[in-house]
Amino acid sequence: MARPFTNNDEGMTVRTADGEEVGTIETVEGSKAHVKPESSLSESIRTRLVLGDATDEMYTLDHSDVDSITEDGVELKN
Repeated sequence: MARPFTNNDEGMTVRTADGEEVGTIETVEGSKAHVKPESSLSESIRTRLVLGDATDEMYTLDHSDVDSITEDGVELKN
């Protein structure tokens, strides 16, 4: 299980289990991180991702969707 989110995670890259970059953490609130999606991310990939609530400019990522958090970024579960 991944460690809890902290404010230090802001600015980290979020990747799928396959290594594809999907966005950057903008803010952290408890067990949720608000992720700004990569501008080049295709709509089909955006709809496949399970990142919680989404707006046009931000996704809410729940800690339960995270496989690991390292110095290199956040990796999502399959």
